[in-house]
Amino acid sequence: RQSVFTALRMLRSLLALYNLYEEEGGAGGEGPKVRPAPGQLLPRALEHLGAQWQLQEVLVANLEAHQDTARRWLAERLAAAGAGPGSAEAAALVQRLPGQGCYSYTAIVQEYLDTITFVASEHPDYYPLPLAERLWDTLVVAGVHPEDASLGLAFMRNAASPHYKSFLPKDGVGSLLQGRITALPADTLPAGAWAVYQDFFCMVNCERRVLEEVADRKGAHQGHATTPGQRNGVPSFLVRDLDAVTGLGFAWRVALDASRPDVVRHAMALLLRVYIHGTAHLDQAGVQHATSVFVRECTQHLMGSTASLANVSLDSVDWASLSAPAADEMGDAAPAPGKEQAARRVQRCLRLLSMAVTESQPRTMPPVPAHRASFRGQQWLLDVQCPQQPGLASAGQRARVPTSANEYVGVLRRRIAAQIGCEPQKLRLLCSGSELKDDAALVSQALHRSGASRNLVFANVSEMPNSYTQPAPDFPAQWQLTVVGLLAQLDPVYHALLFLADQARWPDVSMEA
Repeated sequence: RQSVFTALRMLRSLLALYNLYEEEGGAGGEGPKVRPAPGQLLPRALEHLGAQWQLQEVLVANLEAHQDTARRWLAERLAAAGAGPGSAEAAALVQRLPGQGCYSYTAIVQEYLDTITFVASEHPDYYPLPLAERLWDTLVVAGVHPEDASLGLAFMRNAASPHYKSFLPKDGVGSLLQGRITALPADTLPAGAWAVYQDFFCMVNCERRVLEEVADRKGAHQGHATTPGQRNGVPSFLVRDLDAVTGLGFAWRVALDASRPDVVRHAMALLLRVYIHGTAHLDQAGVQHATSVFVRECTQHLMGSTASLANVSLDSVDWASLSAPAADEMGDAAPAPGKEQAARRVQRCLRLLSMAVTESQPRTMPPVPAHRASFRGQQWLLDVQCPQQPGLASAGQRARVPTSANEYVGVLRRRIAAQIGCEPQKLRLLCSGSELKDDAALVSQALHRSGASRNLVFANVSEMPNSYTQPAPDFPAQWQLTVVGLLAQLDPVYHALLFLADQARWPDVSMEA
């Protein structure tokens, strides 16, 4: 232990060169030289070192001893200075933890972990779970230096990474996920800890499938823009059994309580991939079950936090009679800390529901107009260039078609199709180089995305009908099973949204509602 860094570096270098040597067979070195099968000599040597010297146990024990030495050194100097663990003196002393020679404390810890990783990845057996738990406890939970946790988390990611020689068994990963990772505080979770949780969660609960095989099994809903099992061209994982998912409650806690915006964003994305995108391989009943579980979980968190915000009991609240206090009734007193947490959880629940509604909605015009399209907005006159095709009523002519800013693109498509004499399903509309594809969008949204609101709209008639103008024949029944369809059947959610929309003290909550 007097030259730890050099000894560890030499040990790893010698082991890496082990496969370059030949093993001599026969008694007394006589007989032909026999080289083992490729890749067999180093694992055999590591197995021998483990049986005779307990190499992996010694490495972990020495790392713990290195940390204990630094911990005693820090405690002695804090006691001499009369300072506490969280003081400025402690922060300065931590940066001066003793190493060996020119090698710092952190460099030695890194060298220990590099050697442990090399030995574990080349060993013929999986890494022992008790040793992995000891490394987690000594580095991530009770580290001496701020870098200890980062180094320990990086080691854990290598241990279960599909892009590395993972050396933890699946049951070991599940044990660490349940017993160690999900015990971390969700509100102060760093980005590195979330990355480890996500890797372990995917390894335990998810599987990757060939997207074409999944698409063959799932009857794709008419109008979906992406391949089942895929989102924005990136393959997503598929949950094996939603009712037996391990550690999913931790993702909910992180999404609602974490302080880092990037961690919150990743947690919400994981929940959507599990409940919305990860069900592409399930039948209709499985998709309905996953969607209903998501809506139930999210609305339970929403209603519970809303009750806390209103100072009422969730079991006895009358949502229909609940009303927010007026602005002049609130006064200037600062809200209680519990109210700030409840408001943050409410805002994130609403954001997650909005994202789920957007992600799960088929790109087709609903048969019943939404509220924003049920009244006439700003009136526009669009110049439409009709195609030069025989048989059309307005072939080659330019027509002026009235519309409104909050009208569906699908309604505008039907009006133009009726004027030029073609089927709406075969009419393509282009403006400023962009095609107005989404019939569920409003005209103002579609023209704003295309870069102009008064430019010329070109109409082309296609040979093949599109898949987004008309809803599927069973659209009403399928709509009842979507996120927005399930929410529409929950009357208390309406009353809670009206209460939250009137919250003058919490403008972000009001806007989200």
